[in-house]
Amino acid sequence: MAERDHDILLEELQRIRVTLEGLRVTLSTLTEIGADHERRLRVVERRLHSWAAVLAAAVFVSGAVASFMVERVFAGDPAPTGGPTDVREG
Repeated sequence: MAERDHDILLEELQRIRVTLEGLRVTLSTLTEIGADHERRLRVVERRLHSWAAVLAAAVFVSGAVASFMVERVFAGDPAPTGGPTDVREG
């Protein structure tokens, strides 16, 4: 009876060893995937940082143009002369 219990215990230990090895491989794979995602995230952050100045300049220019147009509309200024809306008499 003791020998049979010993065999059952060894079989269970073998199954546990196989399960632990599978978990080790899975954890190793997850670690590699995490490192890969981290590297990709850093690349995206660098690209976003490099475009920040261009985006700030574009926002500033569009804000200045919009401000000028709103001021002109509320001031009631006529269209600039010499353009297609300029009708000359004579």
